[in-house]
Amino acid sequence: MILFAFYSSLHSLFTVFQNGEVANTIAHVATLVIGLCVYFSSTYYGELFQELKYYRTFLISLILAFVPLIILGDLQLINQFSGKLSFVNNITSFFAQNVYDKRIQGVSGEPSWAMLHILTGLVLFLFFLRGKKSLFILTVIINLIILFVCSFSFYGYLVLGFSLILYMIFTKKVKNLFLGVLILLVLFIGLKLILLDSGISNYSINRFSKLSNITSFKDVLFLDGSFFVRITFPLIGFIEFIRHPIFGLGGGNSYLEFKQILLSYFPEGIKYPEVYFNAFINNKVFTPRNLFSKILAEEGIIGITLFLGFLITFYKKFCKGNISVFTFFLVIAIFLNFDSYATIDCWLLLGLIKSGFFDRGLNVERKNSIYQHNFPVSNG
Repeated sequence: MILFAFYSSLHSLFTVFQNGEVANTIAHVATLVIGLCVYFSSTYYGELFQELKYYRTFLISLILAFVPLIILGDLQLINQFSGKLSFVNNITSFFAQNVYDKRIQGVSGEPSWAMLHILTGLVLFLFFLRGKKSLFILTVIINLIILFVCSFSFYGYLVLGFSLILYMIFTKKVKNLFLGVLILLVLFIGLKLILLDSGISNYSINRFSKLSNITSFKDVLFLDGSFFVRITFPLIGFIEFIRHPIFGLGGGNSYLEFKQILLSYFPEGIKYPEVYFNAFINNKVFTPRNLFSKILAEEGIIGITLFLGFLITFYKKFCKGNISVFTFFLVIAIFLNFDSYATIDCWLLLGLIKSGFFDRGLNVERKNSIYQHNFPVSNG
């Protein structure tokens, strides 16, 4: 990863001489530095967490970190269905600049980030629950699952679905794969029918009703602005790669040809505010919404080879147990839907995998009684 970060930073600095975008290069390098810092810090502390006293500290810290998300998420959930808790938006505004009415976003700036944090929390809490049963942690997990399901987030469902499919493919659990896909389809159809009959109306639920009118891929593409962005922006990144296959456009420069490609291939998309803003107001905020597409567009074949080499080597060397393997593919699924090198959840999880926490950490629970009365307590 250091080799990729070094290449990407150097490449981005070199492009400054071509386009003069110093600020853009600084921002790009900063995201790489943040990602690396979280990754190495997580690896270091993941090794410490395998000691009893630090293991307990990590669990308590994790619980405290998720308390605000869960409490506010529960209030947002109630407001989503009732619409009677107007004060919830005021509370949310203390944590997030953008407030999404009648949607679950926890303390995050947007609902998709909240789903990312919930999935990360579920992986960690489920791990802690494995070695020693705890009613409190089980309650936290159930609460997070309810928030995740009732968010009606296509992004969240997609990330979880991808990670499960990749996990079952690479662990050769083909029968489970077909069964899992069938269960997901049944749940999806059932959820859609329940929501349509509920009479509840908000942004997330209304998207399900639009699915009834889909007859072609074009209908999916133009279902709404979010679908259009999630589908076309990664494609635009790939088109940029085809145009600049060896070195790409340089780190942080995928926006350079965005407008021209958008108007050439997907001109209908300018009717959506987010797309119009990216194309005509501030094109520098454009990103491909997919880390692999971003690397292809900005770093070319050299960059994607280095990054894939890191991931393949990482998987072969550090992913030993079922938890670490699934967590790795969860990170891959997130990379397929986010494109920032500073996605902290991903580097946190990768660092914990590398440290052996998910594989050896269970021994801490099994060899030491760290739970009393179903809740972690100190020796004092």
